[in-house]
Amino acid sequence: MKIITNAGGLDPNSCKNAIEQTAINLGISPPPKVAAIYGDDITFKIDQLISDEALLPFNHLTDEFKSPLDEENLPKNKSILSFNAYIGAFPIAEALRQGAQIIVTGRVVDSALVLGPLIYEFGWTTTDYDLLAAGSLAGHIIE
Repeated sequence: MKIITNAGGLDPNSCKNAIEQTAINLGISPPPKVAAIYGDDITFKIDQLISDEALLPFNHLTDEFKSPLDEENLPKNKSILSFNAYIGAFPIAEALRQGAQIIVTGRVVDSALVLGPLIYEFGWTTTDYDLLAAGSLAGHIIE
């Protein structure tokens, strides 16, 4: 049985380590192969994204719905504690391909928890658009 979860929060490596330590403490032998999928934290890229104008002000919104990333707030980005981008399903498929029995992710698209195993199991590629769409839909329905 394999377990795939987006329970890693902001630190999937620590969650991975806790799972491995729990398996050791419980005497599970051999211990399961646990993978952590990370890379969703892009806080280090905020300044670059601002200078590249990738984070444009949300001027079309009314004052009550302004984003914290509006023009007047962008230079004050040091107050941002976390800045994450969702990861897709292909890293999950790769972890399965490498033999992971438990996969812990950080921020990942919810449907990727279903789509990743489908990609792995059926050998889908990045250009199998209809299959990826169907798998994404299945993931959203299950979600």
